[in-house]
Amino acid sequence: METIETTQYKGLTVKIHPDYDSEHLGEDMRTPEPFHTYGQWNGYNLFETEGRDDEFMAHVFDQYNAEIIKKYKSLDYSSCLDDYYDGQYGEVTREKAEAMIQKWMDAELIILPIYVYEHGGITMRTSGFGCQWDSGQAGYIYMSKAEARKEYSSKRVDNKNMRVIEESMREKIEYFAAICEGSVYGYTIEDEQGEQLDSCWGFVETDYPIEETGVYMDAMSSARHYYKTRLERHIAKKKAEIINRVPVLLRTTFSLV
Repeated sequence: METIETTQYKGLTVKIHPDYDSEHLGEDMRTPEPFHTYGQWNGYNLFETEGRDDEFMAHVFDQYNAEIIKKYKSLDYSSCLDDYYDGQYGEVTREKAEAMIQKWMDAELIILPIYVYEHGGITMRTSGFGCQWDSGQAGYIYMSKAEARKEYSSKRVDNKNMRVIEESMREKIEYFAAICEGSVYGYTIEDEQGEQLDSCWGFVETDYPIEETGVYMDAMSSARHYYKTRLERHIAKKKAEIINRVPVLLRTTFSLV
């Protein structure tokens, strides 16, 4: 088993390992409320959204068509933007269509773009990458302003709330990126004989150095717990030996390394 960090703690060995086999990581790519995600890259969906992956585009299509019908009453309803882009409706240009969509998005959504870079591996973030060949915008993370008002029990979404929401969105995309990059870890704890006492897996990490990661702090907390438990048992046993007047040479020993 590959080990990337080993720490000794009072006779216990704490090891941090890459986790290549976490079964729950697909579930971690589901976007929790109150956020929504939409994203596709090279023909596959970026996120598991439990049936909500088309919600964003459904919003866009509905609003787009409402605007088109209102502005150009002679046009029939269509659920596909490409119907308007291919030139069959000469008076509706791509620029006009995108302007209408953008106006609606600005009015109704708190939204950040999602950019993907794929070259051997894959990662994502909310700002663009420099490579024009292997990267591009692939989707969005967003919530409606109506959801934001409900979330913050407010009649309006002020700048402070906007900053908080956008920062939370960035942190979520950083979390997704860490999964894509393989920044997933686990730990094991062994005693002096190499016997495994504890293990835990599936820590997705965006913080460094290792001492500041959740997997390291959880591992050290577990090691302290095992040491404390072992020490308490030893003290209880020593007390029993003293009460029962066990000869000193026959009493148990405990190494405080």
